[in-house]
Amino acid sequence: MEPTADYREAGDEKPDSLFEAHPTTLTLPVLWGHMDPTGRMNPALFFRFFESVRVAYGDKVGTHATLHETGIGPILAETEASFLHLVHYPDRLLLGCRTIRLTETTMTQSYLAYSLTQNRTAATGTARIVAYDYRQGRKTTFPHSVIRRILAAEKGLRLSTDQ
Repeated sequence: MEPTADYREAGDEKPDSLFEAHPTTLTLPVLWGHMDPTGRMNPALFFRFFESVRVAYGDKVGTHATLHETGIGPILAETEASFLHLVHYPDRLLLGCRTIRLTETTMTQSYLAYSLTQNRTAATGTARIVAYDYRQGRKTTFPHSVIRRILAAEKGLRLSTDQ
């Protein structure tokens, strides 16, 4: 996967400047039940938080509506995260999602989790998502309507011809 933008030195920036490039944002609470025995939020939960903002992004660009209409939708192929700072209850995380690479068959997304209590980036992540025909059970291409909506949502993103 391509590396996510480096937010490690961005701890003193305001969230607005960090999230300018993220067309989809979501704020979620850190709940007491998210804590592990050490008193921090279990790092595995960042993947669920990134999933939540990924679903919100999909709602925005129509991947889920298209899935119900055509059977073609996104499927997660791989994901990774960098855990930069511990998160504790109570907190709220501002999450961002953007597509940083798009082909007819795959997209690479970048995620950002910003602690509103600590005023710094808590985690970053990336994911490679593949267009999948759930009715045929195989990889396919994203519908052109979805590609157009992704390109419209993302400033400066171009459709890449290399797979």
